[in-house]
Amino acid sequence: MKDIISKELLGEVFTGNQQEFKVRSFDAYTLYYSWLDETPFGEGDCNCKWVDFEINIYELAHKCKEWAIKKGYSISSRLSSNGEEAMTSVFDINNDLDFIPNASIHGGKEFDAIFYSCQWILDNKGSK
Repeated sequence: MKDIISKELLGEVFTGNQQEFKVRSFDAYTLYYSWLDETPFGEGDCNCKWVDFEINIYELAHKCKEWAIKKGYSISSRLSSNGEEAMTSVFDINNDLDFIPNASIHGGKEFDAIFYSCQWILDNKGSK
């Protein structure tokens, strides 16, 4: 199985990189993931355990688009005219909606394209 979304992007989208995440699996339209619950107790002690979750892939794609907006980018996604390939266009909100070609993609499923664009934002957020 190809990585559908990185654990780093998952952590950013859900907790602003405050929790550690791992992707367990993906089937059809559900992503199964875990996050490390670090419950403090006593003086500096911590009870750590992995907690399992699942999310619909399209709900996660929407959360990723919301995360991108918070980072100063707008992601437009759509299907091509044949309805088989997805495309994203990424724009810099803080710079007169400049189009960012390296963050945009054509091909694959819509959620894959959105995750690709968000990963590009995460990897390049310091180089606007």
